[in-house]
Amino acid sequence: ASNAAAAAPWGGRWTSTAAADIARDAVELHEDRTAWERAKATGFELVEALFPAERNLGAVRDAIEGLFGASEREGCDTALDELRREDFTGAALWHHSVRSTEYFSRWIEMKETGGESGTPAAVESEEEGGA
Repeated sequence: ASNAAAAAPWGGRWTSTAAADIARDAVELHEDRTAWERAKATGFELVEALFPAERNLGAVRDAIEGLFGASEREGCDTALDELRREDFTGAALWHHSVRSTEYFSRWIEMKETGGESGTPAAVESEEEGGA
């Protein structure tokens, strides 16, 4: 059954790779309820044939449980902590996302008040100007 599933066209018949063709196929699926139901059924059949729970559930469970196991790295309680510490790209993206939010909120505050934000530098300059 696995070979037959692998050979079956995904979603029933759609094999487009160009953006315009994908968009056309998406519109066709949206507009033709029968085609949508067929594609949906084929998709479920393919997922069941290619990724049966009995074969994959153990590996997924082991991977998740492994994240909560003890870490050998100093300063890390779990393997998840260790993984997060080693994820430089994720940490950099998180840092810049937080900083962007901070600067955006400062901009909104300054725009609404017509003055300085409540940042330490702004507070110092107000204190110096007021004295």
